[in-house]
Amino acid sequence: HLPAWVVHDCLLGLSEIRLRSRTNRRIYNCTILNPGRGPLQRYIGSGWYDYLDDHKPKVGDLLHFSIISPPQIMVVELFRK
Repeated sequence: HLPAWVVHDCLLGLSEIRLRSRTNRRIYNCTILNPGRGPLQRYIGSGWYDYLDDHKPKVGDLLHFSIISPPQIMVVELFRK
């Protein structure tokens, strides 16, 4: 799930976002889904699983997310433990 402040400040009203990997520079087209638990609850759906398949993060790895304004691209960087 995405933090409420990120949804409020950057993603409210969006149903999709492009995820860009700093590791392989690939763009992943992702859906932004609302689980129906509140106005600021969101999570990334399709596209995110392709990212996970490509990068295979492990327990202890760090994922750093940043959003480029206007919020059309979310950049993800994976730091291995």
